[in-house]
Amino acid sequence: MIVINESLARALWPDGGAVGRRIGSMDSGQPYWAEVIGVVRDVDGAANTRAPATPYQIYKPLAHEPWSYVSLVLRSPAPAGLAEQLRRALAEVDPDLAAFGASTVRQTIDAEQHNLVLAARALSAFAFVGLALAAIGLYGVIANLVAQRTGEFGIRLALGARPASVLGLVLRHGLFLTAVGAVLGLAGAIALGRVLAALLPRMVGLDAVALLAVTATLFLATLAACWIPALRATKVDPLTALRAE
Repeated sequence: MIVINESLARALWPDGGAVGRRIGSMDSGQPYWAEVIGVVRDVDGAANTRAPATPYQIYKPLAHEPWSYVSLVLRSPAPAGLAEQLRRALAEVDPDLAAFGASTVRQTIDAEQHNLVLAARALSAFAFVGLALAAIGLYGVIANLVAQRTGEFGIRLALGARPASVLGLVLRHGLFLTAVGAVLGLAGAIALGRVLAALLPRMVGLDAVALLAVTATLFLATLAACWIPALRATKVDPLTALRAE
């Protein structure tokens, strides 16, 4: 008697009715048949970051196919305190049984994914530093480009342009360049995210909040880089700008 998961049931009997059917297998070179007595949902390891090697699973009674070790899973509202109780319960059943590796699901996941967590934290730190450098660099480049046009702004003001028009001109130009860069950056981030998601489907996904936060940070840096130098340039005496030209 065996229990199979839903994926195996759909693969072998797509029309339903898996219970009562039989599945053939080999044991030490000898074929044997087992009857399906139940179908359960698909499950996977809690700490598994990749797609399962096979979606097909068969559960056999331990009495029919004993192993030298088994995993016992318990559910409790306070699982952290069950380890000692479990050891005592096993000792009452059989003092020779050794219980080891008792941990909660959260502890098991943390232990198996320890290296991945460290790598993720390191990459997050580098990403934060990269974002800060990108914002500072963007501010410096845009501010320098605006400062180089101080004479032009003075001439525009001398010819009757309003300071608000000059500010709008600078902001439109700077934000347009940033928007083009943001679109290219978002496209690259989404493409890279899909590649990583194919490799680690249970860990990597599109983080829309992070992408929006990065884009907003760069847009704010651009806004400051355009506004401050342009505002300073609009206060330049038009006659002084004309003499400089």
